[in-house]
Amino acid sequence: MIKEFFYNLSQVTMEAPGNYGKFHLISFALMVLVTVLVCLIFKRCSLKTERVVVGLFWALIMVLEIVKQLTLGFVMKDGVIIFDYSWWSFPFQLCSTPLYTLPFAVFLKKGRMRDAFVAYSALFAIFGGIVVMVYPNDVFTTMTYLNYQTMIHHSTQIVTGVFLGVRYLRKFTLRFYLGAMEVFAFLSALALGMDLVIPDLIGESFNMFYISPKYPNHLPILSTVYASVPYPVFLIAYLVGFGIAAALIFGVFKLFTPKHPRFCHG
Repeated sequence: MIKEFFYNLSQVTMEAPGNYGKFHLISFALMVLVTVLVCLIFKRCSLKTERVVVGLFWALIMVLEIVKQLTLGFVMKDGVIIFDYSWWSFPFQLCSTPLYTLPFAVFLKKGRMRDAFVAYSALFAIFGGIVVMVYPNDVFTTMTYLNYQTMIHHSTQIVTGVFLGVRYLRKFTLRFYLGAMEVFAFLSALALGMDLVIPDLIGESFNMFYISPKYPNHLPILSTVYASVPYPVFLIAYLVGFGIAAALIFGVFKLFTPKHPRFCHG
């Protein structure tokens, strides 16, 4: 039965991988290889093909995320497998946002709104993926499925972000960056709204984007800021910090714009 399948999947374990161990390095190398191949193979593809490629990447991470949620949800209590949802795993962290933003890049018509979601994938989503792929310590566990899922998910959002960034190099203007900022600001506001309301409704830990005023931040650097300054200052620092990180990635893409005038679609 379905519940037995997902529960048994959660019981398949492995030794928790370490940073820059074999599992991490192989995952990183495969990510780089796939990124290069996708950009080379589809660098001059049509807009229709681009949408298909991005759509397939989105479908991959969405299916893996659904399986993850079910795997974490089915637990054994008093000898019976039941579904007890783990709200801490609700998929609305920065790295989860491609689950919701990529469909806009796939289905929206060409225009400023679609450009904003494309820019978000190439700047903010790619940054979230890079952080985890460079320092995955907090995401590695003894559950085998979670380790593979998290590496595939974060690798895919980097592959997709680089692919879209390369395709739209000519659109890397201030307006393009500000469009990404608008998407990020909206998602951050949505996360904060959920952080303020949902914990009181469910009576469990719930900290989307790790910006809740109700729970300490445990991420490197941010945890220090959270503990050292009033919450409003932390929130401003968080938003500005991610904006700067996206600006740095923007700058890296801009370095390649004059060198490859035919490489981009936009």
